[in-house]
Amino acid sequence: MVFSANTIEEVSRILAEHTTGTKITNMLQNLNLYDVQLNDYPSITKWIRLQNAISDSQNKTGNGNALIKVIEWIMDPVRFLNTNENEYRSCCNTINALISFDGIELNNRGKIVVTKKATNFSEAYQKATTLKKDLEPFNIHKQILAFCRPEIIAENYFHLIFEASKCLLSELRFISGLQIDGNNLINQCFDGNNPLIIMNRLSTEDEKSEHKGLQSLLNTVVYLYRNPKAHNPKFFSIDSKEDTIAAILMISKARYMLDSCSRNPLRSEKFS
Repeated sequence: MVFSANTIEEVSRILAEHTTGTKITNMLQNLNLYDVQLNDYPSITKWIRLQNAISDSQNKTGNGNALIKVIEWIMDPVRFLNTNENEYRSCCNTINALISFDGIELNNRGKIVVTKKATNFSEAYQKATTLKKDLEPFNIHKQILAFCRPEIIAENYFHLIFEASKCLLSELRFISGLQIDGNNLINQCFDGNNPLIIMNRLSTEDEKSEHKGLQSLLNTVVYLYRNPKAHNPKFFSIDSKEDTIAAILMISKARYMLDSCSRNPLRSEKFS
């Protein structure tokens, strides 16, 4: 893969804002890349050092591996642990917009991976937009937006999905009075001909189908999202922005349906 001069320049400008001259020196030495500052121009700016090192390597080797190595080096998440996570996410989004025409992107592990190529400005722009803005057209349930505000702002896909699914179960516990969790909670609320939680009169087949549909949707959220997030480290997560939006839409739909639910007045037993 060979990158255009414009791509190299713009990526270099962004990366230079998130590193120091000393770190650039160390990186170029470790990656065995040409350092124009050490050789010709001791007072040259950071982004031009990066641009020259990447362009020099690409001209000599005929491929753009140097740009990928530099992006991964500077955008290693470990280097951002003491900074604002929003800053890291914003930088990733901007870089992804720039390299989207080349069919690659920077994932949440700080690694460049192959993705679908952007074919126009609008597709590239989507890479640079924030998750908060991307969610706005979908009318996500207000409780989820409030419950998960830090994760949305930080674009923390893993914990956003996890916290949203927990929000759903928390509301179900509030309605039912039960203090159990997961699929056990859902099924104790919705099972039987006289269920603990109802969303309609259960007097027609359509109403019964709607009731079972909500139960199935809640169980699906737990099986697909809540349980895997609870049992697996974030490090192994490969959630993309698209995956996250799809998950939040499903969880939001279930949360809206819970607004129509109440405890069955025909069930008089004490809360478990």
